Amino acid sequence: MDALNRYREKFEALGQRERGLVLAVALVLVYALWNLIIGGAQTAQLKQIQLEISQLEQDLQAQNQQISDLQTKQNQDPDAEIRRQIAQTRLDLKKVDDRLAGLSVGLIAAADLPKVLENVLLQTESLKLISLQTLPIQQLQLTDEAVEANADLITGVFKHRVRVKLEGSYFDIEKYMSALEQLPWRFFWADLRYKVTRYPAAEAELEVYTLTTERGHFGA
Repeated sequence: MDALNRYREKFEALGQRERGLVLAVALVLVYALWNLIIGGAQTAQLKQIQLEISQLEQDLQAQNQQISDLQTKQNQDPDAEIRRQIAQTRLDLKKVDDRLAGLSVGLIAAADLPKVLENVLLQTESLKLISLQTLPIQQLQLTDEAVEANADLITGVFKHRVRVKLEGSYFDIEKYMSALEQLPWRFFWADLRYKVTRYPAAEAELEVYTLTTERGHFGA
């Protein structure tokens, strides 16, 4: 504190011109100290920010140029829309395949369907097998326009059908159908025709089918 008072007394003893010079030197020292401690750090931060802004501007220009190039190529390519439709069709077909995969869980294999129908019938001794016929394989028709327009891309969903004609009483036929329903594999009923020939004997004609994604053939 005494030292501060001595400096103040010496400063007050100076003339007006000397006081001005001392104040000027003090301001220069304060500015130099601020610039060294604070100003330098802020300047470095400002340069870093400016560098990042410059980099972002370059990236933005590059992205804009890429978009412009793609648009130019698309405008020059008459098949771009066709390829877009094909890509969308492939996506639609994948969705169909995924749905079919879920649907086909537990379905009986096409090659096994005729044998299973006959084996179950043989377990019902009072029934007589008249005929067992495999029908032409049918491809399911998809109604989506984009899919139809690109039919060459479709792997296909195929219906494998079997027609069984048998003879027996109503209760024997009903027992046979119940046994089919209790099988661990699934299949679909397409048609059932029943006709009394000479009571209590009757003829029944059943048509069942399973679905696959391969055309194949029965017994393969």
